[in-house]
Amino acid sequence: MIRRMLVLGASAISLCAATAARADDAPVDTYSAPFAITVGGGTTGVDLGAAYAVNRNIVLRVQASTLNFDQTFSSSSADYKGSLKFNTEGAFVEAHPFGGGLFAAAGVLAGDRNVTVVGKPTGALSQTYVINGVPYTISQIVQVQGKVDFGGSAPYVGIGWDNTFSHSGHFGLRAALGVAFGDTPKVTLTASGPLANDPTVQANLAAEQASLSKDVKDLRYYPVASVSLAYRF
Repeated sequence: MIRRMLVLGASAISLCAATAARADDAPVDTYSAPFAITVGGGTTGVDLGAAYAVNRNIVLRVQASTLNFDQTFSSSSADYKGSLKFNTEGAFVEAHPFGGGLFAAAGVLAGDRNVTVVGKPTGALSQTYVINGVPYTISQIVQVQGKVDFGGSAPYVGIGWDNTFSHSGHFGLRAALGVAFGDTPKVTLTASGPLANDPTVQANLAAEQASLSKDVKDLRYYPVASVSLAYRF
C-alpha cells in the first residue's frame, strides 16, 4: 500500500508541474484569497486540511488524518494479525522559493499511531502458537497479543507541488512526498492461558518481543505521500 501511494504521489507531482507551468508565470494577488481548504488521502489515511498563504512564498498548513486497516505479518518465528490505527494532526510551513507551485515543507505530525497485534495459531489441525521458535498448543497458550506503538509526535520534512495559491482560480491540486522521523517503535507482547505465567514461556515471550522489535525498528521512518484537492477563498 505504501509503495503504491508513493508511486501515485510522484505521478501527481509530475502531472501538476506540467499542467500548472503557465499559470505559475502569471502574477497573482495572493492576498485577495489567502485561505484554502483541502481534502485528500495518502499513506497517513484520509485527510482534511486548511492553509493560509502569508505571501507568494510562505504557506502555513494544518491537517488532520485518519487511517485504519488490518494487515497480516510475521516476525522471525511467529505470525500475527495487526490492526493499524493512525489518528494524526499536523502543522507545517511550506516554502515556495519561486512563488509558484514547487515547495519544500517542514513541520510535525502528532497523535495516536499504533498497531494492535494478535498472534495467529499455525496449522489447521495442530493449532499451535510458535513463540521464539517453541510451539505451544492453544490449550497451553490461548492467545498472544500485543501492541506496536510508534510514539506521539514526529518531525516531518518533504517536497511537493501545490498550485492553489499560484493562479487566480478557486480550485487547486496538491501532491507531496516526505518522511516523518518518529521514535523507535515500542513493542509489548503478552500471553493468556494456563502456561502464560510459566517462567519459560515468559522468557520465550521476551525473546519474541525483542525479535519483533528488530523487525519493526525501521518503521520509525514513515513515508508520507499525499494527493489532495483544494478550494481557495
